[in-house]
Amino acid sequence: LDSIAGVPRTHAITSIEPQEGPTHGGTPITLRGDGFTNTTNVLIGGRLAIGIQVVDRTTILAITPPGAAGKAQLLISTDWTNSELKNGFTYIQKPELKAITPVSSPINTPTIIKLTGRGLTDSTQVKVGEQSAARVDGDGNTWLSVETQNSQAGPADVAIANSDGEALLPNAFTFYDEPTTDVVELLNVYPAKGSETGGETLVVTAYNLQDFGNQVFVGGKLAPLVDINVSQNRITVISPPGQGVQDLSIKNDSGSDTLSNAFTYVLKPKI
Repeated sequence: LDSIAGVPRTHAITSIEPQEGPTHGGTPITLRGDGFTNTTNVLIGGRLAIGIQVVDRTTILAITPPGAAGKAQLLISTDWTNSELKNGFTYIQKPELKAITPVSSPINTPTIIKLTGRGLTDSTQVKVGEQSAARVDGDGNTWLSVETQNSQAGPADVAIANSDGEALLPNAFTFYDEPTTDVVELLNVYPAKGSETGGETLVVTAYNLQDFGNQVFVGGKLAPLVDINVSQNRITVISPPGQGVQDLSIKNDSGSDTLSNAFTYVLKPKI
């Protein structure tokens, strides 16, 4: 029997639009077919779709749940039967750029930097500042190494792009030159934001660091020292607790310097 008391016992999916969306879900989709009822469930990659709305026996509206990158089975289920579109929906991993190392290098010096994140495919294009960075190696997803150099000192954005999207870390890398004075001078801090509770590892690039006696402050609070590399103009500290947008300053026996509004405290979400 195809129906009982007018309720279809069989159904079929014929199409889904759109056929792809991001891995975090949230894509509105329209399913078309026949035999849909108010008890019809929609599963994508084994996960129940969100906000399922059966418009009529031929149309369903829903929102995709989160899923793993790649092709996913689309399954429609009722009390009577199931039907599917194998590989009916494709989850796209938009590129994410989470961190880079190192975060600074001398000008006019080829330097290999490692980018970590997700969706860093072999075809991902990388720019440091305005200069393209040539790919050296990578695993096709979570990390990518490139070679960069620049003739101009100062902070530079790190940007990535591929067919799935783009991502940016503003002012994440610093090119440095020989200092022009003997006084300590701040160039950059990365990352430029962190939790209000503190505990963020900050890499500060500065001229005329000393082997001992360097003190870094965020919003006037001392940031505990982790490491220092005088030859590479780099000092690593831990952010103290704080709120809002704060200055970052440094002092040693050569003098002091401040970067205004250099670090932003963000509220850590409660889980």
